[in-house]
Amino acid sequence: MIKLYGLFMMKLETTLVVLFLVVLFLVVGCAGDEEDDSVQADPTFNDARIVVFEDVEEGAARNINNGVSRFTGTGGILRSSNPDDTLSLSFHAEAGEITDTVSTSIEHADPTVKFTVSGSDGDSLSFDSSTQAITETIRKRALPPSPLRRHHLEAWSMFDYSESETSASTVAVTWHNEDPTDYLAAGYYMRLKGDLAAESIEDVDVGVFVDSPAFLSGTPELPTEGIAFYRGRFAGIYMLYFGPLWQQIDYRLVDGFKEAGEVSSEIVLKVDFANKTVEGCIGCVENPETTGLTLHPDGTRSELYTKISLASLSLAPAQITPEKATFRHSKLKVLVSEQKLGIKFDFGARGSWDGKFSNRTDGDESGHPDLVAGTTGAQFRLQEGSRGVFVGSFFATKLVTQQ
Repeated sequence: MIKLYGLFMMKLETTLVVLFLVVLFLVVGCAGDEEDDSVQADPTFNDARIVVFEDVEEGAARNINNGVSRFTGTGGILRSSNPDDTLSLSFHAEAGEITDTVSTSIEHADPTVKFTVSGSDGDSLSFDSSTQAITETIRKRALPPSPLRRHHLEAWSMFDYSESETSASTVAVTWHNEDPTDYLAAGYYMRLKGDLAAESIEDVDVGVFVDSPAFLSGTPELPTEGIAFYRGRFAGIYMLYFGPLWQQIDYRLVDGFKEAGEVSSEIVLKVDFANKTVEGCIGCVENPETTGLTLHPDGTRSELYTKISLASLSLAPAQITPEKATFRHSKLKVLVSEQKLGIKFDFGARGSWDGKFSNRTDGDESGHPDLVAGTTGAQFRLQEGSRGVFVGSFFATKLVTQQ
């Protein structure tokens, strides 16, 4: 189908964790059929993402237009619908027992993650995994071990609902098994103001973020020569509207199909420290996986689980600002191809991507940072009616070549 979009990241070692976000974006099942139509069930995690498709799409589009990631030790890397929003996150876990050199196991621990997004108007949105986590969603699929040595990976989907506001979030954290304060977190959040059960939504906020005390504290002194390659994970939230174009790939995608959910894929980056540029691609090495819901033209819905998409996102070379160790570029390109059918689409997208290098090096003489993380958002519209939007976060670690 399409492989776009997506939220999320953490430190990584060879292949990324995606962000762990890892597609760790897991989905809550929809409410079952009701025996009594007069009794309306409370909205679910999935309802928040697709019932008001156009509203969520608009919120994500504002994110792309207004969101400029901030790189501060206290606020993480945040891309939000409101450019004045700030993020504060805390994570708690107990040290566990290391089971091998790659993956780890936390014994008798009860890790929790909390974060608050605050606006300049004094309004705030808070999430707490100890009270809002939807545990059955997480357990539907086993998470892979963290690709970081001596690290453990966990993910939470959180949901809260009232008649005046609905909030949903998916967050993943990878942390050092012997030092839980050494962590990297990434995820997305969404807030819908209004009565979701009555499909009466007044406003939608969408945001993605990356946060790590060690990664974001301080600014590294970047090397002035050499080329380094990084590999990691990208994850986020996406929405697609299928026009006649997509029937060339799948005859079932009739005009009017809508799809919304979470996406994750691999990201590869090439960094030229001499020329101070970063470029890359999401989905060029590994087809993205999407998880979510499809809304059919007749109003029926179907769930998606780890569907492989056919799209990739090309990230044009971004200029590095050495004194801040950051980069940003507003040129993106969406590529859609199906080799068996000989179909290939190539079209531009409106949006941007940005990031920052960590203050750690891989320990060798190159002095290259061992991690890079950031966010990206894109929106495309085709003349025949197809359109799509997504925002997500990524992280990648430097590839190490064995001698």
